[in-house]
Amino acid sequence: MDRSVSRWAEALGGSDETQRRTAARALAIGGQDLRPAMLALTLAAGDRDDEVRNWAAEALETAGPPAAADAERFSQLLLDSLRSGEAVDGESAYWAAKLLRRLGPEAASATAALTRVLDESPFLAVREQAAAALGRIGPAAADATAALRRAAGEGVPRLARLALSALDAIRGMAA
Repeated sequence: MDRSVSRWAEALGGSDETQRRTAARALAIGGQDLRPAMLALTLAAGDRDDEVRNWAAEALETAGPPAAADAERFSQLLLDSLRSGEAVDGESAYWAAKLLRRLGPEAASATAALTRVLDESPFLAVREQAAAALGRIGPAAADATAALRRAAGEGVPRLARLALSALDAIRGMAA
């Protein structure tokens, strides 16, 4: 089964629109372990094709956490999103942060990337996911304290709530 997931993940990165659509749909409805395809799906969530983007988001919504070994790759995707601006409405960066959030403390190595995204992303939903991910990481994300305080003080209600909750989690308080 992992072999078919890997083949579909490879097809997601191809240039054939029909194959990308088929692959995204197969991954969304297949009911298999999607960890081998998480990065490809995250990239596909920012695809220019609506159908690919929607099926990729559907697959990611129902998937569990990625492999902890992929945290660095998701961190790099977050940092790349700050440079490129190519992601459609920031979907790929949103999903990268959300998947790191699902990893919780296992994503501690992503703290710097999440902090930078929290400070610099032009997309509010991405910043919210970054704050929530930092909170799930907990005390290991202590380096993000200043950025979380800035986010909490911006006057954006949901972002402020997530940032304050993350600060509590970093201090070891129940979030």
